[in-house]
Order: sequence, then structure tokens, then C-alpha cells
Amino acid sequence: MAALRARLERLEQRAADQDFALRHAQDRLTDVERVVDRLDAAAARADRIAATTALVGVLPPSTERVSVVMPTRNRAHVLPRALASVRAQSLQTWELLVIDDGSTDATPEVLAEAAREDPRIRVVRGDFANSSTARNLALDLATAPYVAYLDDDNVMGPQWLRAVVWAFERHPGAQIGYGARVMDAPLHGTPWTEFETWSRRRMQFRCLTDQNVLAHRAGAPDMRYDEALDIGSDWAAALRATETSDPVMIPVVATIYDAASTDRLSERPDAYLRWLQVQRAELRRRPLRVLGVDLASPPLGDEATAAAVGLWRDAGARIGWCAEGRPVRELGVPSHDDLEPAIEALDADVVALHARRVVASQLDRLARAESPFIVVAPEGTDLDDLAIVRDHEMCAGVWGPAGPGRAELLDALDLIRVRKLGLPDAEDLLARAVELEQLDPRPA
Repeated sequence: MAALRARLERLEQRAADQDFALRHAQDRLTDVERVVDRLDAAAARADRIAATTALVGVLPPSTERVSVVMPTRNRAHVLPRALASVRAQSLQTWELLVIDDGSTDATPEVLAEAAREDPRIRVVRGDFANSSTARNLALDLATAPYVAYLDDDNVMGPQWLRAVVWAFERHPGAQIGYGARVMDAPLHGTPWTEFETWSRRRMQFRCLTDQNVLAHRAGAPDMRYDEALDIGSDWAAALRATETSDPVMIPVVATIYDAASTDRLSERPDAYLRWLQVQRAELRRRPLRVLGVDLASPPLGDEATAAAVGLWRDAGARIGWCAEGRPVRELGVPSHDDLEPAIEALDADVVALHARRVVASQLDRLARAESPFIVVAPEGTDLDDLAIVRDHEMCAGVWGPAGPGRAELLDALDLIRVRKLGLPDAEDLLARAVELEQLDPRPA
């Protein structure tokens, strides 16, 4: 019997070792699949940029006008390059509005010379609170039907303004669009291109656009800059302007972004704190987008499902529902039967898994979607069965049937965002951001 027991233990250990190896082999395969998917997507975006740039390059000349907005302060050493890139545009019917915020270096002389050489360059001098105030003044002065932006330390892609006109003529209902940017950061190797499909969910973790790649129709709703902000105002404006409809992707290089400069606002010691402060205020201004997912086994009944939907409605959320792999019931909210398309359709801020247990493959799908999630456990759930989710980098918490309150959930999502940024001491950094003077969220 002792020999049999020993043999059984060896067999069980071998089985456990094989199971462990299989799981890790599957994990490695999933990682490879993710890399391949990212490479395929990047190649497809590069093809679109090349094809659209070639198309725009052979379009007939346009007489439509574009106003270019550029605030500046004490940047005489980089201004000539930025000014030259606007003058080199294939579209020549532009006006450049340069708002000089009290420069004390040679900037006024550089701008005066540029304006003498080219009457399309208009210069306004004054003392402004920050670059957001300067941009809003330029928007008030703009006379063209379309608006684009350029920071004084960056360079505009030569086909960008012609592409802006082409895109808005092609999409007459669109109010806002964005293009690609080439990142030039010598410390990180060769330049690379950033141009991702629009996603409000991903915008929580990184700014997919900045003002250098944004373009919009003059007077576009909410395309104003919050004058209380000097950092993050472009991110907040982009979120507000796309509250009800996605922007148009314009697959042309809008700007070459000089990430080597050391005097940018983003290099300030408190930049991350200010950025977190802006994020917190903006994400508390608008309703959360919550995708509820029925992963319970057995499935939630009609009464429990209605209660779960009501839970999020009572919290003021925009709610969608996914009955994963099951018939979709009429709930009075957008409903789906497949998780990943449901996340994309709602562009959910957070996925609420109503589940007694969650398996690794489901977590992999949430990771691929870059979606924060929580677990709302039905009555009678053994919380030990949910141990797999607690340490997941995208998990914002596990709650019982009543779920989290809005404020509690928002605080948990704040921490997920800071951790996802890869910043050290995430909890301390977030606490310091909260201690800053509070920003009053603008009304939705």
C-alpha cells in the first residue's frame, strides 16, 4: 500500500507539472498572438497613412481655408522651424494665429520678421494666464471654416492641412478629426508613428491625441480649452468634443513631435500630479459607461438581472449588458452576447462581471481589450473562488451583490490608471494628486 501511495503521489505530481506547463504554454501562445495582432494592426495603420498621404498629395489645389493656432512664450530658438513647416504646407490657403504670451527673449523679433515676410501670419501679444487662454483667444480670432493646432516646438507634416480639408469634405457630418504623429525621442531609438483607433476607454490610460494632431470645424461644440488648466486641457477638450460621436481618423502625419526638448510643460516636476488631477475632475464630470456581464453559473434570473441593471442606473451610469454566450433578453439597454464586441460598442469605462468565479481565459480577453473590470458576486458566492482576479492589474475590486458606490468605484479606477501608467509608488502619487487644490468639474 505504501508503494502504491508513493506511486500515486508521483503520478499526481507529474499531472500537476504537466498541467502547469500546459497553462504556461497557453499563456506564452496568448502573448505571441497579442504581439502578432499588434504588429498586424500597426502594419495596417502604416499602410493607411502611406496610401492616404499619396492620395492627398495628388488632389487638386483647394481654396478652402484653415486657421492654425499656435501659442508661444520664450521659444525663439525653435519657432523658425515650426513657422517654416506651416509655410511649407501643400495647402496654401491658411492663416496662422500666433499668440505670444509675454515673451522676454527674441520671440517678438522672430515673429515680427515672419509676419513681414508672410501676411498670412497674424501675431497677437499679451499676458495670458496660460496656453489654454491663448488658444481660446486664437479660436475667437480665427476666420477659417476649419481649425488646426501646432505647438511652437513641433513641426507640421507637409500634407496635414490639405488632408484636414479633404477629410471634412469627405465626412460632412463630422465635427472633429485627428491625424498621426511621428515621435522623435532620441533616447528611445529611432522615431516611431502613433496613430490608434479612437477609444475613450484607452484615453483613460494614455492620450491618443494632443492638440497637435487635432482638427475641427470652426465653432465645434466643446472645442474650447479649460482656462483653469495648463496641463491636460487638450485631453479634456477632446473627451468633451467626442462625448456623443467619435472623431474622424485622418491617416496623414499631422506633426513631428519633438520629445527631446527639456522645457516642455510635461517635463515639469509636478506634471504627473497635475495630469492626475485633471483626469480625476474630468472623469467625475460625466456619467460612467458600465458594461454589466452575466457570467454567473447558473445564469442570473430575470429578477436578478433587472436588479443588476437597476444598480448601475441608480448610480447614474450609461449601462450596457452582455449575457455571455446566452440569449439576450430585452432590458431597455444596449444588449450583446459576446464580451469583446460589447466592450467596443459601449466603449465601456469599466466592465462589471456579475460572476461567482472567473477563469483565466476571461481575464485574457479583458486584458486584450485594455478594459478595467470589477466583480460583483451574487448572493452566496464563495469569495475564495474569486482569488484569481484580486491581483490582476486591471481589477478595480471585488464586491458583493450591492456593488460599489459611484465614488468608491471612481477612486478604485483612479488607482488602476496610475498603476497602468507604470509610475512608481502609485498609491502615494494618487494621494498627493488628491491633496492638490481641487478642480471643480465642469457640468456635463
